[in-house]
Amino acid sequence: MEMRCRGPRRPSWFEGTPIRLQDHVVLITGGASGIGLATVERCLREGTRVDLADLAGSAGMAEAARLDALYPGRCVFVPVDVTSTEQVDAMVETTVSTFGRLDGVFNNAGIGGICPADSSPDADFLRIIDINLNGVFRVARAALGPMYAQGRAASSTAPPSWGCSVRAARPPTRRARAGW
Repeated sequence: MEMRCRGPRRPSWFEGTPIRLQDHVVLITGGASGIGLATVERCLREGTRVDLADLAGSAGMAEAARLDALYPGRCVFVPVDVTSTEQVDAMVETTVSTFGRLDGVFNNAGIGGICPADSSPDADFLRIIDINLNGVFRVARAALGPMYAQGRAASSTAPPSWGCSVRAARPPTRRARAGW
């Protein structure tokens, strides 16, 4: 008897399952472009109310206006620089006052390498650390209070670039190219 393999099928219990994020409120930093914007759009499709947070000079306001036209009353833009504790605290307060609560955070704000590590000044590296590491801490710290008060908390952090690239001073040896 010959067996034929079929593609993946949804289990019968899946049909009619409610959307996972429906009626939740999520704050997404770095939401004006790339992974952040894609996450904002996905959350809105699933019924989430979203605080799209990004730098004041970013495309965040225009993207939030576009998405609010598609999903009325469910997407707002809050300008924030995650290197500022005051701005981060104000962002969380704005989210809670706008939507009445905060159910989750996606820490997506981050920057990549500015130049190769061997020629990177300390100031550039410290800026990367302040945004990619300290910024995540600031957002999580500000958001946890309101989320704990509600009895639920969820946070996710995007794996940003390490911020520096390392390049070999000379071409790799034959052994290194072979993977030893």
